[in-house]
Amino acid sequence: MSYLEFQTEHDCCARTSCDDLEAGCVTPQPANDHDHDHDHAHGSHHHHGGSTRAMIVALVLTMTLMIVEFVGSFITGSLALLADAGHMLTDVAALALSLGAVWLTRRPANAQRTFGFHRAEILAALLNGLSLAGLSLYVIYEAIARLSAPPEVASGLLLVIASAGLLTNLVAAAVLVRSRNENLNARSAYLHVVGDALGSVGAIVAAGLMYLFGWYLADPLVSLGISLLLIWSAWRLVKDTVDVLLEAAPASIDVVAVQQALQTSRGVENVHDLHVWSVASNFVALSGHVRLKEMASDHQRILGELRHLLHSRFGIEHVTLQLEQPIRPEEPWRTEER
Repeated sequence: MSYLEFQTEHDCCARTSCDDLEAGCVTPQPANDHDHDHDHAHGSHHHHGGSTRAMIVALVLTMTLMIVEFVGSFITGSLALLADAGHMLTDVAALALSLGAVWLTRRPANAQRTFGFHRAEILAALLNGLSLAGLSLYVIYEAIARLSAPPEVASGLLLVIASAGLLTNLVAAAVLVRSRNENLNARSAYLHVVGDALGSVGAIVAAGLMYLFGWYLADPLVSLGISLLLIWSAWRLVKDTVDVLLEAAPASIDVVAVQQALQTSRGVENVHDLHVWSVASNFVALSGHVRLKEMASDHQRILGELRHLLHSRFGIEHVTLQLEQPIRPEEPWRTEER
């Protein structure tokens, strides 16, 4: 049998999700003149119900607080409160953008977008991270400008409004904290709310110092400290989203360990052309070529074992593997791929 004939008759590609693993490995019927195994069923890669409800609640709370701070900034004459209200405005936009991305990811895949709209979540998280970094840089710029001549602020009313803002932000953060690790989108929304809470804490500290001691330099100094923390959080979020867009291997998965685990499995001689990437948060895909040690009549069982290994040990749900025949002595023209 020639190599090409073997490829047509025996090579197996498997694309699988959690549902497939629970159902077990089923040998498909051959189609036309090819005998390839294609398991295209897709399970639910995202569970957005909890994070969606949490973001809606956080959006309502943040929007209410934003209106209060805008009104309060004009009453007190506090530029710091107006800046914080502007921060709230970016949070409202970020939360609305995140909710829109969740809606997009629920749309089914089509012929042009075979993975659906899962990347919408990543794009929303990237925009949120960039907006958070941009706003932090603006606050740093304003704080440095105020160091030389800090303005006088109605610190008493500022203290009341900032305290109310902290309470509101803590409630919103408590709502989002359980779903923050579901995906990058939920995490970006959570970071925005945490940034607001830190801003409220800083405003309370600054208001207290100004109210008790008349030390108006506290406002720009506290703003600088908080902004540096927010920039670090924004940098990490942007880095994670860019890694997904560049189809880098997830940080939680050791690709070398995956290859070694596959190569030490029963009946496997070599694994090459191995690729691991993230389509979106918690949606990891893998493709690769697996050369068998010998011609095996139970190649479907070997394929099922490899799929189960990848899911149970590494949490990889979407798998495409192609099985290849072993190298024969009479076929010196075939070289070992790496």
